[in-house]
Amino acid sequence: MSIGACVAFSFGLGEQMADLPGSVVSSDAANFGGIEGGISSGERLTMNCVFKPTSTIGDKAKEGRHDPCIIPRAIPVVEAMVRFVLADHYLRQKAYE
Repeated sequence: MSIGACVAFSFGLGEQMADLPGSVVSSDAANFGGIEGGISSGERLTMNCVFKPTSTIGDKAKEGRHDPCIIPRAIPVVEAMVRFVLADHYLRQKAYE
């Protein structure tokens, strides 16, 4: 998955799982974000995206470049990318049936 300025994404607790014992993580299916073992569990998918801060603030903004917040434009891009990836996997699965 490639989205401009997106540096990381995770499902459910993501990297927080590394700091928790397995008994706590596995006690609630919501901790996995709807994905278990790379397969959908049928639950709602929850995904967290991390975006790098824009470099067009301060002195660069004074030079005419102005992009203080990428998030309003990133949300529809993330939604479209998720739908594209899900459709791709759906079609791939149908090819094996």
